[in-house]
Amino acid sequence: DNFRNGKCASLEPLAEQVLCLQEQHTDAIDGGDYGATHFTDSGSAFWVEVKPENSITARLGKLLQYLDNQNPGNGWGDLYVGDTAPKPMWENIYVMGHSQGAGHAAYLGAAKKNSWRIN
Repeated sequence: DNFRNGKCASLEPLAEQVLCLQEQHTDAIDGGDYGATHFTDSGSAFWVEVKPENSITARLGKLLQYLDNQNPGNGWGDLYVGDTAPKPMWENIYVMGHSQGAGHAAYLGAAKKNSWRIN
């Protein structure tokens, strides 16, 4: 999104910008504190820490588990693994998004083993 991309664009050299962009996706997808440990010239953090339990991975895992429990036998169980901390089986999932979500979806296509690819 524009907010996080703008923070990353303020970094020098280019390699730091690329790392920042990668880390913003990692923070959102798996949880992390990159944004909370990097600061603007005014002293404010780039963005807040994302706890692993609030990450896309954790939330989607819990949603898939809920759907599986509510609708047994409908295939939801083929999309996640684990009971106490369910995780999506990315290789069985098609991901898409809008705006910031589109960026995360594209990053997932490159970083995780998905059933789709961006060419």
